Amino acid sequence: MRTFRPEVPVPPLRKILDAHDADAQLAGARAAGLTNRDWAARHSICARSLHMWMLIRRRQRSQPPALSFVELLPPDTGTEPVRIHLDHLRIEIPADLAANLLPIVLRAVRTC
Repeated sequence: MRTFRPEVPVPPLRKILDAHDADAQLAGARAAGLTNRDWAARHSICARSLHMWMLIRRRQRSQPPALSFVELLPPDTGTEPVRIHLDHLRIEIPADLAANLLPIVLRAVRTC
């Protein structure tokens, strides 16, 4: 006679919550020398969720960051440089810079 043996319940797989969580899990997999799939299996993480976050983070790193704040300060005197503050970048343009050079400077800044 056969006896009924219920299978051991499998815990639900956890989805990646946000970019911080994704970065931590992806770094953990790299540090452990495991594939993302193996890391996910060992830590009860949904491998599809981890994979999608890996693609999202890769795409975000390849795109230039969007500017969220730009501040242009007028010079205090005729000899003070114009200061441009972009989130992570500060630029000082001499007040006597030839007007035809300003577009060149701004194109260079756009690539940063």
